[in-house]
Amino acid sequence: MSSLYIEARELRANVSLAWDLAHHMYTRQLSGKIVVVTESPPGMLAAVSKQWRVVMRQALRERSSTLKSARILELSEEIAQMERAHFAVQNGDDEPAADVLFATRGQVILNPPECGTMYVTQGASDEQLATLTSRMSPHTLVVVYAA
Repeated sequence: MSSLYIEARELRANVSLAWDLAHHMYTRQLSGKIVVVTESPPGMLAAVSKQWRVVMRQALRERSSTLKSARILELSEEIAQMERAHFAVQNGDDEPAADVLFATRGQVILNPPECGTMYVTQGASDEQLATLTSRMSPHTLVVVYAA
């Protein structure tokens, strides 16, 4: 776990986990596949994909209101990437093509996916976190939400 980057996050008051995940994923979308470890993958997928569309609309509004051509091009590329992003639940039919994969802790331990970013949304002890990340590629960002 020493070659991984660990980021601890706490949710602010009035901020949902799905909102925070979608906004943080926006900054990490170009860093490879994203895995979200959660107790209820289908429910979290629905909530995060809804927030993802909100973030996409914010980027569209920003693109339409900016006058700088370099920023317009940058936002156009980000929006195109967001539109192509494919969300799935692990062990689903569309799992291999997914850019954002939602899975339980047990699924990740049994079948660790290759990813650039992993979000651990449920409380995990240091031992559980070490087990989750034991077979991950070096330099992967692991974002751990406080319980």
